Amino acid sequence: MTDDIDFGFTAVDEEELRSIAPSQASEEVSEKLESTGEGLKLLEYKMDNVVDKLSEMLDEVETVKEYYSNEKVIVNSKLKEVEDLILPLLNNLMKNKEKEYIFWPNREAIITQQIERITSITRTEI
Repeated sequence: MTDDIDFGFTAVDEEELRSIAPSQASEEVSEKLESTGEGLKLLEYKMDNVVDKLSEMLDEVETVKEYYSNEKVIVNSKLKEVEDLILPLLNNLMKNKEKEYIFWPNREAIITQQIERITSITRTEI
């Protein structure tokens, strides 16, 4: 009763095994190695492209960081110049805070001069 069941294997001796197995196994192994090698080459190529793109992006990020760092220095410098023009006026206006009125003859020329100084700083290209 148990002799009727076929499990799909055949008993062979060592010599028969050597004559059958190497040719079948080597072809299968060669095919798998070949397809795996091609896949690895393709993966390596793609990874190299990713690394190159990341490197380019990092270079651009560094360029942008450097640019904004320089711009920040320039803007801070310009703000300091404007501050140096405005704060003296405001401080002078507060000198005699107990007095209600400010006597300021010829103020148009003085104010115009300060406006020109301020706009020469704020309206120039960075």
